[in-house]
Amino acid sequence: MGFSTQREVDRLALPAGKNELFVADEGCRGLYVRLQGTKRTWVVRYDSGGRRRKVVVADVPAMTLREARAEATRLIAKVRDGGDPLSERAAKASAPKKLLLGDLIARFIANYAEKHQRPKTLVETRRSLDVHMQPLHDRPAEEIGRRELAERFQELVETSGPVMANRVRAATSTLYSWAMRQGLCEANPTIGTASPGAETKRDRVLSIDELRHVWQALEGGNPDFRDITRLLILLGQRKNEVAGMAWSELDLNRALWVLPAARTKNGLAHEVPLPSQVMRLLQKRVADRDPKRDLVFGRRAGPFSGWTVAKAALDRRLGVLHAEKRLGRRLRDDEKPDPSDSLAGWTLHDLRRSFVTHLNEIDVDPGTVELIVNHVSGHRGGISAVYNHSKRRPQKKAALQLWADHIDSIVAQHSVG
Repeated sequence: MGFSTQREVDRLALPAGKNELFVADEGCRGLYVRLQGTKRTWVVRYDSGGRRRKVVVADVPAMTLREARAEATRLIAKVRDGGDPLSERAAKASAPKKLLLGDLIARFIANYAEKHQRPKTLVETRRSLDVHMQPLHDRPAEEIGRRELAERFQELVETSGPVMANRVRAATSTLYSWAMRQGLCEANPTIGTASPGAETKRDRVLSIDELRHVWQALEGGNPDFRDITRLLILLGQRKNEVAGMAWSELDLNRALWVLPAARTKNGLAHEVPLPSQVMRLLQKRVADRDPKRDLVFGRRAGPFSGWTVAKAALDRRLGVLHAEKRLGRRLRDDEKPDPSDSLAGWTLHDLRRSFVTHLNEIDVDPGTVELIVNHVSGHRGGISAVYNHSKRRPQKKAALQLWADHIDSIVAQHSVG
């Protein structure tokens, strides 16, 4: 009894009265399907040191016959070269588990940052390491090299600006220096990385026409990035606050988003009334919600993280839209936009500055604007911050709805045909 095709593998079943049976692959020496009750497993049998050994490869439903043959061929070649796959697997399983960056960060915050840093510094440390370094949390801390860190810092220049990128680099260096003193790491890979960017003060404000182009160019792109960016335009909140939005923070019955203090830059809980346009956007996502995830955006355990690729794709679509507007027609397949068609010198963080600027231009009270974006300065600073705890919920709600309606009208008047 043997098999040679995928169909024959799919039909394999344990004969009556048998508890276990190994069925050989007629096309690959050493590969078997092990039948145990209803369970079917790919197994490779081989001789090592005069002993007959077997190593489990995978469950049959998880691997095709072609894939199993490729893996069996690799393992048999290793045996011919003097290796023993089963012994190597056992040694690997018994080896100490590598410390992941996320676990190292948790130890650093609990054993050092919480005990020695001031509250404001601790908030920044948590934001830098828990939020901005999240894409690397599942990597072994000692396997993260200088190049990988440098690439992450450069991504942050684009998505969060050079100031935040430099803060994340500094916090990461402090983390690894502490880990070295504790004997948890042998080196600090941050050493030798350049400062991600010059901390020049940005004053880029996108015009209403540029905001409209961004809104339109988001169509057809990554759905998470599209919705996050539109929320940045409509709500004016910080990028990572929107990207980390959780269903548990949303009260859709009251059209309200409540950010806990741990998720805000200034460590203060923050309420954001949701205009009808935002409610429609979120309600469309409710139907596709993964009940195992609290986060609105992203996949698996973390928030959305594909910023660099998605922003580059958006910039390309912006160039195409501008070129088509300039030419008064669609671009042909063999045509490309001119460099002058690009929307130059803008970052996602500029959307927040643009939001504040345009709300003031449509005569929203500056104090209300500061409350909407959760700034503790100006109208909310000094003695006023101590005694004035008004949240101005009606004013914030009216201002956000006014702004969303304004964006709606601009996009509708200049819709792309």
